Amino acid sequence: MSAKHSRRTFTACWTCRQRRIRCDGNLPQCSRCSKQGINCKGYQIKLAWVNADTGAYDHSQRRALQCGLTWSGRPIFESNEVDQLIAECDIQDRDLSQSVDSPFAVFSLHGKVKDKRAKASISTLEDFRSIDSFILDAAQRPRPSYQTSPSFLSPIYKETGGPQEKLLFKHYVTHVSRLMITVEDLRNPWKSTYPALALQGRTLSTSALYNAQLAKAALNLSNLTNDANNMQAQGLRYYGRALRDLRKSFVSSECDYESRVASLMTLVMSEAVYAGKSSSWRVHFQALSDFCRQHIDEQPWHQSHDAWVITQSFIHTSIIGRTATVPGTSKLGGFDHREIFESVAGHGMFGFTAGNTRSIINNILEIQLLGERLAEGIGDDFNNQVISLIQAVQDPLNKEDTVCRDYLPAEDSVSEQSFRKIKHLSWLHLRMFKTASFIYFHRTVFNTRPAALAQYVSTVLEAAMEYIKIDGGTVSVWPVFIAAVEAYTVMDREMAAEWLGVVMKQGIGNRFKIKTLVETVWRQRERYAHENDLCPSVVTVDWREEMRRLDLDVLLI
Repeated sequence: MSAKHSRRTFTACWTCRQRRIRCDGNLPQCSRCSKQGINCKGYQIKLAWVNADTGAYDHSQRRALQCGLTWSGRPIFESNEVDQLIAECDIQDRDLSQSVDSPFAVFSLHGKVKDKRAKASISTLEDFRSIDSFILDAAQRPRPSYQTSPSFLSPIYKETGGPQEKLLFKHYVTHVSRLMITVEDLRNPWKSTYPALALQGRTLSTSALYNAQLAKAALNLSNLTNDANNMQAQGLRYYGRALRDLRKSFVSSECDYESRVASLMTLVMSEAVYAGKSSSWRVHFQALSDFCRQHIDEQPWHQSHDAWVITQSFIHTSIIGRTATVPGTSKLGGFDHREIFESVAGHGMFGFTAGNTRSIINNILEIQLLGERLAEGIGDDFNNQVISLIQAVQDPLNKEDTVCRDYLPAEDSVSEQSFRKIKHLSWLHLRMFKTASFIYFHRTVFNTRPAALAQYVSTVLEAAMEYIKIDGGTVSVWPVFIAAVEAYTVMDREMAAEWLGVVMKQGIGNRFKIKTLVETVWRQRERYAHENDLCPSVVTVDWREEMRRLDLDVLLI
């Protein structure tokens, strides 16, 4: 009787495979790794060359790929459709620039179909405002399943503009993506997830994402090169194309959660941060917040790592953005849906793209809500809430700074020297955020004078200077800004000015507004102190009020 052989399916994550334990295959990381605080290396396919003579291969890298997975998510054509595609191979004047590159591609799905989409007529970034109505209208329509396949009869294809477009996309991947994350490593979603969605997808929303990335790159170059007008025009053109495709996406039957949210986030960042010329980002974030709430039952952020990393980035950005709201004014732009926050933030890596953690961003959100309550009138449980928050923001300062392993890359994926550098940079960034949240709490709740916060201001600015000097990459704006506006000593203001000088060279438009706001707060403090014969250390200036007085609305990202 022949022995039974079990077929290995290789569904476990790489960490559990190496540890030789059972894995539950949970996404975006398995439960065993999450519960034990171990870095989950994921489920990606790793293939290795097999020696043709000996059959030897590296067992730690080879993984079987089931045949059916090679066409998973792809349309399956009927025989008559295949015959049509074969017949089209004889067409000599096919526009190959409209084809989609794929390692498994055999036929072009586009034929000689001309692109009849109207040319964009966007003349200003403010035209993005109308997209919010499409997002909100989408809530009234039933949503199809997430597994949507490209249509054979009306395929979506990307417009390629030759060398210039390739140059812009390369600039996005190699330069802009590095500006979006604090500590650069292989997990940077703006270098991996976002470009992959844009290039591999064939939906209206992925086309919108692709053009939004080109717009972002062009707007960044408009602040870095002497060809500013041309780059600004190109950025607006791609912005218009992205807006057009996104509008069509929201009135179509497709339901591509990842690329829709990624497209909206990229467009908002393009206009509010890289162009630095829009004050409507709060409305867009409110629409994005409502869009996420529409999907609370399906929770797509638990269905794939791409959906999770994009959603967590949006939530973190909108919470940080809400800190710029003057108490008693509009609350638009803040992510205040606690249920979604708890669902998405449950992942151990929440906030890693910004060098932050779930506990700190939760404290920042609670401080915002408490500040709004103070503006509206004190409630019965005010004292208990303040005591709880004091402990929440004070505890991290009393503990030794540690970096959770979830926030670090796998040790075997980088050199030992690189791993030590990344760990130290993550430590510095964590220190900046937790100290800045302490400053933010005292300024928001108690209107504490700068003199009482001086040591904490110095801690943040010194960490930022060390981060910059060891070429750490991009420092998150929020913690350094929160410290900079409270700086009054010569040394602290010199460090803040040095930081402003660095960020001004990044080609990000809203950095100019941030510099203006910081220096205005300094001047107002000096002026009031001089007029009232006071020391600047006892003069409090609300930077949010100064921002409103200057008619600015800065997204601190």
